[in-house]
Parts: sequence; structure tokens; C-alpha cells
Amino acid sequence: MLNVRVIAILVLANGLVACPAFAASASWDYTLGADYSAGRYGAAIDTQVTDLSLGARVQKDAFRLEVALPFVTLKGPGELVSGTPIAVTGESMLRRSSVGDLGLTGSWMVIASETRAPSIELTGTIKAPTAPAGIGTARTDYALGANIYQTLTPTLWLFGSLGYSWLTDSPTYVLSNGVAVSAALIYRPDERRETGVSLAYRQPAAEGLKSQISLSPYISQRLNDRVGISFYASAGLTDASPRLGAGVALKFSR
Repeated sequence: MLNVRVIAILVLANGLVACPAFAASASWDYTLGADYSAGRYGAAIDTQVTDLSLGARVQKDAFRLEVALPFVTLKGPGELVSGTPIAVTGESMLRRSSVGDLGLTGSWMVIASETRAPSIELTGTIKAPTAPAGIGTARTDYALGANIYQTLTPTLWLFGSLGYSWLTDSPTYVLSNGVAVSAALIYRPDERRETGVSLAYRQPAAEGLKSQISLSPYISQRLNDRVGISFYASAGLTDASPRLGAGVALKFSR
């Protein structure tokens, strides 16, 4: 699903966009993030989502493996479908908190270009149902996709992604598989600073819902050789998207 976290993933790919060529030795990154979003998603009142997430990533040659686990606080008539709320009639209005769904992503850089030609990466993601019903769907979801990195100038980059996700029906919703697309323009004046804006789209997650479309600006700053910080915001362009969102992420490199 495409939501405010998509731009966080792009920001925390620090170095992959600027230099898609891979290194021979394994490298490890760890992330700590906080995220807030609110939207009605077709209901009469907001569903508010706050999460604190831990993540780890290892890159070896052309291959990358990532894992992320959030702790989610949810308030309103919604449950999370692969990270994005959908309104559920009769769902509790009370605040509820739990460990969220575990995300596992594997990537393979099939073309790593150091010229003006694009770099191409294939990805696969599994969402494991570690969140209980009422916060998540208690079902496993899958996605496959491709990322493209294109140099425009030494400081300006384009990023694009195209994917398809398979959503398993929840006890309360018949969910729809669908295409997800995103694009970002990235400006990196030097090795320590980066800013950009992303536009993300996904087909409706269930019959009767609208497509999800969100616009997300971000800024990222390396504090030193091992630590970086990123801030991002999000504005939804449809009722099925988070109306607003914001977050911060810290990255620690070994």
C-alpha cells in the first residue's frame, strides 16, 4: 500500500539513490521512526494512527534485506490494511495499542548504473500478521514491484516505482488486489543534505472505496558519518488517503 511511509523508505535508502552501484562488503543500517496520520477514509470521524517503528537493513552486493516492526496506537473507526486505515462499521472508537504488522522486504539491483542510464531494482514484500484484529487484518499480504533510479544532473534525481499487491480478505472487509505507483524528484546538493517530493497512488483497497493518492515532501540531513535524520509530511488527495501526516526518522549506519 502506498502511504506516508513510502517516502520514509525512500529517504532511508540514503546512498542508494545517489550511488546505485553496490559494494562488495555487507553494510548494516538501523532505523527508529515516529509517524502520525489522520483521515476519515469514508467514515464520519477521523481515524488517527500513531506509530513508533524499528527497522534494520543489510545490503550485500546487489541484494538487500529489510525488516520493520511498528508499535501502533489507533483511535477511530478504522483498521490497518498493509499500513493504511480503512473505515470499518462498528469498529471501536476507543484508543487501542499493540505491536503492528511485521514487514519483510527483499530487493535485487538487476542493473546498477554509474552513468546516465537508469538503475533498476526488483523488490518483494511480505506483511506478516503480527498485529491483532482491530488494529490489523490478522492476514498475510504480499507485493512485488520494481524501482527505477534515474540521474538528471549531478544533484538532481528521479525515482519511480511500480508494484502490485495481493491483499487477503479480513474478517470485516473483502479486499482488492491492485497496482501501486509512485514517483519522486530528489535534490541532493552534497553528500549530507537531501530534499524532495513524492507522489504516490494505489488502486482502491476494497470495493466502494476510492483510490489512494498522497503528496509527500521530505528533507534529510546527515549529522555525521553514521547518523542521519529525516523529516517528512504527507497530504492526501482523496478521501481514502490520510488527510495529513508527518514523521521523523533516525538512521544509524555501521
